[in-house]
Amino acid sequence: MAISKFPVVANERSRTLGDQVADSIVSAAIHGHLAPGARLIEVELAEAFGVSRVPVREALKTLESQGIVVTTNREICLIDVDRESLEQMLSVRVILETHAVELAMSAIAKDKRLLEPFEDALHNLQGAIRKGSAFLAAQADMDFHRAIYLASGNRTLVDIWDRMSRKILIAVGLRVPNIKVYEDHERLLEILKTYDLVQFKKALVPHVLEGVNADSSLKLEEITA
Repeated sequence: MAISKFPVVANERSRTLGDQVADSIVSAAIHGHLAPGARLIEVELAEAFGVSRVPVREALKTLESQGIVVTTNREICLIDVDRESLEQMLSVRVILETHAVELAMSAIAKDKRLLEPFEDALHNLQGAIRKGSAFLAAQADMDFHRAIYLASGNRTLVDIWDRMSRKILIAVGLRVPNIKVYEDHERLLEILKTYDLVQFKKALVPHVLEGVNADSSLKLEEITA
């Protein structure tokens, strides 16, 4: 496990120290400090994050329930997402997010305050791009899309997104943020405000497929049909 010292990540969704350690493990993986398939050892993680083994144990249980880590022959390892698995996740993501945005549009039409998390995420994304922070940009990106699931009012969709988004980030890693990323999300928000589900899906699909390399076997028509 190539990780010596790494700060514990805390965000508004990290309710306990165990949650923070779970977020930290994911963050370490996204940053490349933990390789796909890496063996995770409690005592080493506790030392790396400067915590006791109890929250580490809680974090690993949480991540295992989310499919982020797996236990094989009594060894706990980070998942290793292959291309096929990533393509399957992205296909499912488009289906789920299209359903979520349909519900969200109906809810937003009744309560415009539901747009505030989208505006906040865009603001944070713009700030991350100015700082050149790939990690903060990725967080803002995920927060923007999470706002869709939250606005849908469907807790099951939110839970699925929280699990799937971590896997996607670990699989694709961090990308250098640029203005196009901001413009893509700005465009999605503009369409969301018009309640045009068809146009939203047309804009969403190429946005999602940016997480797959150009030589991917995943075809646009396969997830737009």
